[in-house]
Amino acid sequence: MVIINKNSNNTMILTLTENCTLTSPYYLFEFKSDVTYESVCFIAADISTHQERYNEFLITETSGTPNLTSGTIELNPTGTWTYRVFEQTSSSNLNPSLADNTTPIEIGKVKVKGTETSYDTNNSTDITYDVNEPE
Repeated sequence: MVIINKNSNNTMILTLTENCTLTSPYYLFEFKSDVTYESVCFIAADISTHQERYNEFLITETSGTPNLTSGTIELNPTGTWTYRVFEQTSSSNLNPSLADNTTPIEIGKVKVKGTETSYDTNNSTDITYDVNEPE
């Protein structure tokens, strides 16, 4: 499982080259929340020095402004996400159905870690329930 820390630069190492059909592909990532089912699609550059052995990506998770064509994304909520990776010749396409190969070259799980958002549901008002007892 890949770990992504919120508001941090994260390194993601995969082995994608062995499944590629394109010579010099751009990698399109789709992260889909297992809780909300919302997707975030983005492109990240392969920064590996030995791409024949592994593929390394720098993914910046931010609460600021995402840049989806350079691996800067925002993932909400924390928790598990499913990732799919597609190969393509486009450096700007963010739609998996328009990738050169619409079959993912890898599928896996991502755990997004960070500060959980909490919701205060106690408004300090006492609630009284009437219980009807049988006579």
